[in-house]
Amino acid sequence: MTTRIVHAGQEIVILDDGQTIAHQCSPGDIAIISEDSKYFVCFVGADGGIDSWNEPYDTAIEAIEAIKNV
Repeated sequence: MTTRIVHAGQEIVILDDGQTIAHQCSPGDIAIISEDSKYFVCFVGADGGIDSWNEPYDTAIEAIEAIKNV
């Protein structure tokens, strides 16, 4: 089940395995995706393009905290 958190007016979407950004996120959302037991932060642009941070996090909580600290 997708988890959605709103922080500072920004929606953070934590995706479960098998879920895709294209099907779960809207432009302006921040997605946290799991890959190889690491969590990556991805930004969905207004045109649907995706940009991401290069450094993965060990947990989704760490990824959320990193987003909140920006």
